[in-house]
Amino acid sequence: MPTRNKMTREPALSRVAFPGRTIVAASIVLVAVVGAFLLGKFTTSPRNDALVAATASIPATAHVERRSVVAQTVVQGAVSEGKTQRIRPAALPEAPVITRQLLQTGSEVTPGALLGSIADVPVFALPAPLPLYRDLVGGDEGDDVAALQSSLSRAGYAVEVTGRLDWDTMATVISIFSEAGYSLPTRPIAAPPADAVEEEATDDGAATEQEPSVTETVEPVIPAAAFAAVENGRGTVISAAAPAHTVTDEEPFATVRVGDRMITARADVASVEQFSEGATVTITGAGTTFTGTIERVGAFDAGGEGRSPGHDIVVSSTDPKLASLNTGTQVQVKPEITADQVTAVPVTAVRHDDEGDYVLVPPSETAQSPRRVSITVITSAGGWAAIEAPGLDIGDPVLI
Repeated sequence: MPTRNKMTREPALSRVAFPGRTIVAASIVLVAVVGAFLLGKFTTSPRNDALVAATASIPATAHVERRSVVAQTVVQGAVSEGKTQRIRPAALPEAPVITRQLLQTGSEVTPGALLGSIADVPVFALPAPLPLYRDLVGGDEGDDVAALQSSLSRAGYAVEVTGRLDWDTMATVISIFSEAGYSLPTRPIAAPPADAVEEEATDDGAATEQEPSVTETVEPVIPAAAFAAVENGRGTVISAAAPAHTVTDEEPFATVRVGDRMITARADVASVEQFSEGATVTITGAGTTFTGTIERVGAFDAGGEGRSPGHDIVVSSTDPKLASLNTGTQVQVKPEITADQVTAVPVTAVRHDDEGDYVLVPPSETAQSPRRVSITVITSAGGWAAIEAPGLDIGDPVLI
């Protein structure tokens, strides 16, 4: 019987114990993997849902409104102290040397106030205009007399404007001089006695006519050099000439700032139509806002030397906030414009294609997609467009 060599024996194949159990285990693992995949694919965590919702596109809408759509103009301005005026009498004495100066820098000039004297003639402030060119006496008539009476009246004196220098006017001026410690100058006048002809008997008893005797009297004179015209009769002294100074047009008795503080602005040709004299404007600057009134709209100025062409606008205000602003403070001046209310939508809702302008109305229960509505844009301003849209009603939503 043949024998097997132990050194050349072939290895025997190993067998899996319990093969049925192995197959079942592998199947369970496979099912678990497939189930986990399907669960991850068709279910999400709350955190993931929030992330998806945050990145989703949400249509934004606005509503058709009834409102004013006006292109608002704003111009730049600055606070100014008002204009200056040189003070000197309309008529000067032959030697116009200042003999008394009562004004000081910063002092206030008021109607009827004594300013000082020139050649020992007192100078009083009265509201302009005051075109005096001659000394006046009782009975004088003319436009200059009417101007003096009008100026006295505006200064608060009870004077009637008649154009004739009556006793009431003369008495008022005498009182002004007297209260300041002065007397009106006078001039002599020759007046005949009550009887124009006198008879004198001769030695033989015959009467002869004699020339009437002359009685010399005086009458008060209102010197033209006694009054200096100041705009509104009021002002703040900027500078005052010292005594012994000779007054001329170039070197006045004093210089004053007249009128209230103002705001000056410049509007170009396109925007000046929104500004008119007497209109109300809103002023904003240095953290404050208040209203003012347009006092003047100047003629067109071609500009130059750093100034742009346009129209100068002067604005006044009684609001105390104006006094709180420093001279030169930059402000914005905006006219208060009222306009009729119209149908309007935000400009971001207006779309355009080959057929023209339109807006989109969001989907609704009866329409699954946005509805196109044709519109006509009239004007736009402030982020809104005034439109004509027969297919839209006030309150309708539109996509933006």
